[in-house]
Amino acid sequence: MARAVFRVLVVDGNPDHATLMARVLTGQVERAEVETVGSVAEAWSLLSGRRRYDLVVMEMALPDGNGLQFLRDMKAHSCDTPVILVTGSGDERLAVRSIQAGAADYLPKTRDFFSVLPYSVRRVLETKHLETQLEDWQKKYMELLDGASDAICLLGPDGRIVRVNR
Repeated sequence: MARAVFRVLVVDGNPDHATLMARVLTGQVERAEVETVGSVAEAWSLLSGRRRYDLVVMEMALPDGNGLQFLRDMKAHSCDTPVILVTGSGDERLAVRSIQAGAADYLPKTRDFFSVLPYSVRRVLETKHLETQLEDWQKKYMELLDGASDAICLLGPDGRIVRVNR
């Protein structure tokens, strides 16, 4: 991942937890620049501003909202920034609902939370980087295909035409 800095937004209503997460991430995730806020409203304010974030790490239960609703709102606003949801109290059903709602990962705040968090962040950042690279290559491939002077048809496994160049 050839980037100068990875911008991570930590959203947690408990300032001590937010500070600890920020310290762990800046210490254990290379090139991580972490900013912390304590509410959904503050998160939206930053996300809708000029600064771009590569990842959001959000506590599930916040004073002015919750992580599941935040994920739904992100989808509604076509925001593709990955979100890791964390919670001090949860179960398997909540984990499944979180992933179904679009969370990149779900982490309970267990005894080993601070050792698992950096791994999860690195994995999500790498996945996002690879997805972006794939999209870029697909665009280049389509530009090459459409720029060819000869007619080209792409066939699917069943022999049906799935794409024709312009």
